Amino acid sequence: MAVQDFNKFNGYGATFISTGSAITLPLPFDPDSIKVFNYTKFGTNSNDLVAFWFKGFPAGDALIVQRGTTTLTSVLETTNGVTEADSVGGQADSHVAISTISAANPGVVTTSVAHGLLTGARVVITKVLGMVEVNAPSRNPYMVNVLTSTTFELQDIKGNDIDTSGFTAYTSGGQVTKTGGPFSFAPPTWNLTLGTAIVGANSDVLYIEAFKYNVFDDLGDADDF
Repeated sequence: MAVQDFNKFNGYGATFISTGSAITLPLPFDPDSIKVFNYTKFGTNSNDLVAFWFKGFPAGDALIVQRGTTTLTSVLETTNGVTEADSVGGQADSHVAISTISAANPGVVTTSVAHGLLTGARVVITKVLGMVEVNAPSRNPYMVNVLTSTTFELQDIKGNDIDTSGFTAYTSGGQVTKTGGPFSFAPPTWNLTLGTAIVGANSDVLYIEAFKYNVFDDLGDADDF
């Protein structure tokens, strides 16, 4: 079936100096194809010169033109070619597990993974063992003052610090649930990981073309035309 949008043909070009290792290349749109040219290796023997990739290729695939000793050859790379590495973005999960809460003024909550909160967000805390004084409904909701991606200070909804120094010591458990903004929101990103068969050697200069077609057809078996 054809994917058609005649108002959204996009082209993008870039250049970078390789480190010799695979890289994840950010792009301004979701590409249908790319070409990668190794400027440094053009005109020399036994090198991968140009790589081609089309959306729908298996992960790790690329079509590579290689210069041999006397002739150009073609290579179907199936491992270290191109792999889509898009990020869907969006809002983080509204429930995050707690790993500890300090007995301090103010009390600091540490979460087991990134909490995705912004300062001023409102949360409720439940299921904490030991420091049960922080559980809903006794002191909830809280407002948070973010310290790091996995820690935040507890405040009341007026922004006053919550002193947990006199609470029972935290032992285990607990869950933070976001109830009000502001929330962090990660935008979607379009990324392609370029493998070692494409990026060349350290210090090689590469040029890239990426395209989003206004028509991209999957025509199926030519016998059906």
